[in-house]
Amino acid sequence: MALALLWITQLQATPSLQEEAEWQAVRDPVGYLRRLDAHPQQDMEELDKALALLTQRKPTVTDHQMPDSGWHALNGLALYRTGHFSVSSKALQARLLADQGRYPEAYHALIDYMHDYKQHFNQTPSQHAAAFQAEMDLARSEASNRALQQENERQRKQLLHQQSARNYQLVLVGLLASALLLLGITTHRLHRSSRHLYKLATFDQLTDLPNRRALLERLATRWQQEGTLTLLIIDIDHFKQINDRHGHQAGDRAIQLLARELRSWAPDLQLVGRWGGEEFLVAVPLPAEDCWHLAEQLRQRIALLDNPRMTISTGVAGRSPADERLGQLIHRADMAMYQAKRQGRNQTILATIPSAQDELASSVA
Repeated sequence: MALALLWITQLQATPSLQEEAEWQAVRDPVGYLRRLDAHPQQDMEELDKALALLTQRKPTVTDHQMPDSGWHALNGLALYRTGHFSVSSKALQARLLADQGRYPEAYHALIDYMHDYKQHFNQTPSQHAAAFQAEMDLARSEASNRALQQENERQRKQLLHQQSARNYQLVLVGLLASALLLLGITTHRLHRSSRHLYKLATFDQLTDLPNRRALLERLATRWQQEGTLTLLIIDIDHFKQINDRHGHQAGDRAIQLLARELRSWAPDLQLVGRWGGEEFLVAVPLPAEDCWHLAEQLRQRIALLDNPRMTISTGVAGRSPADERLGQLIHRADMAMYQAKRQGRNQTILATIPSAQDELASSVA
């Protein structure tokens, strides 16, 4: 009764449901336990609070003699509370049932405890294995993600490197193209300058015919070949008078007119050129007699020209066995031209073929 009075004093502020539950446990423990077994979920929140209060007050009543029914009430409340705990609480449940003399129920509770313990024991490794497997899967996933991130970073750096390499290649190609373009322009200019210099060195600017140096080079090549060769040296008559009367432009025009006629008349333009001043030289691969007739046709055509009017004197010399050098043939053609001038101009003189005796006398003199 002392325990009941103590409970009443300590639980005056508690709800009536707690007070009723505690009084029922003290007065009729067996009936109260049966009611709990029949309705295990009834007033569970209030019973939890009552059990917590009883647990707090238990040390204060340990020195008092408690009836067996009171302890059975406590055991009943503890037994009810153990029904909502884990597997390990079922061993306590079996002991509480045994303390109340409910041995069959204690035995079945103990059997349930052993069964649940074995099941829990068997499930624990599998749960640990599953957790370990999950951790391993998570670790592999994280490692795979890190590897993927590293691969993505490597590919990104590789792409940046390739882009930089492509940029360098484009710059290099641009520089190379610019260098090639500059080289092409420079080569074109050099080629054009070279052609211009070659033309200046090879052709006469007034007539666009080969000059004296070019003629000598070509005549030297032609002289090395066997075959007939005749030289014609043509000079404009009274050229100084043309310049004095009509001016130097008229003299230049007379030279250009003669060059134009020579282009249309000469058989081989490679061997036609301005020899110097108002003189021209023509090399023809024909006998001297045929060339004399050709020269006469040219002289007649020139005499018909106007603005300015002019005539020409021509010396013709054919290659002979006595001509050992090209200079000898040129000299004979030049002498024949001067002979035409001395004989009155506007005529064509065929040089005589030198004999061995003449050649010998010339060498002795």
